Amino acid sequence: MRAPVNNFKPYYAHEGGDITQLFGENVELYKTLNIGLTKGHNGIDIVRPWGEHLFASTDAVVCELKDNPDGYGKYIRLLEDCGGGKFREWTYGHLSEIIVKLGQKVLEGQHVGNMGNTGFVVSGDTPYWKTNPYKGTHLHFGVRELKADNAGWAYMGAPTIKVNVVNYDNGSLGNIDPLPLLGGFNAFPRSLGITMKGEDVSRLQVQLVIRGFLETTDFGYFGPKTWMAVRRFQSAYLLPVTGYFGSMSRAKLAELMKPK
Repeated sequence: MRAPVNNFKPYYAHEGGDITQLFGENVELYKTLNIGLTKGHNGIDIVRPWGEHLFASTDAVVCELKDNPDGYGKYIRLLEDCGGGKFREWTYGHLSEIIVKLGQKVLEGQHVGNMGNTGFVVSGDTPYWKTNPYKGTHLHFGVRELKADNAGWAYMGAPTIKVNVVNYDNGSLGNIDPLPLLGGFNAFPRSLGITMKGEDVSRLQVQLVIRGFLETTDFGYFGPKTWMAVRRFQSAYLLPVTGYFGSMSRAKLAELMKPK
């Protein structure tokens, strides 16, 4: 499993990385859209220059190709067979160009399309994320887990496989955080405490919001609310209740974030 861009840096663009929006961020914004996203952003937004190559994260079949001017613009969906009747659907949104064909089998690392800004994108400052250095150009990268179901539905590019979405009512339309699935990704490389800042603080806060331990729309700073939320998380999972997000808490949350 690999990232959809080369030399991927999984932290915020304003900190030198490639991400403008994490999975689960901006809950209140997405609630206003009334499309079933009650738990915030349903993928990650990766920023790179317009036209940069994008790659298949895993071996898969191109199950859907569409152009939705009010949504993902030109987008690709790849269907990964995980075995045992389990599948993953990978979404690549806002592309400038699609170079694969419907029903085509692709290999991990294969060039599938190019970075773009088609569909509904925002090019300037917003109250919800930092400025995109490439004026709206970005990849919406998402993943859902599916299961084989004879009473389900099939993609045009994979007509013999009938599926249903696992946990469609999870507040993210069945989407899960793609970052833990990417090879070599360490969700929490350091322990976290009061006054600390960074993308890993935001990721912790997103997970605490998703799991009902924290209510906030202000991400990136470990303040008193986050400290109390960490204590609630630690109490719920029978960990030492300190408010400090140390090695035991990091290991437990990383375990919970792993796809089942």
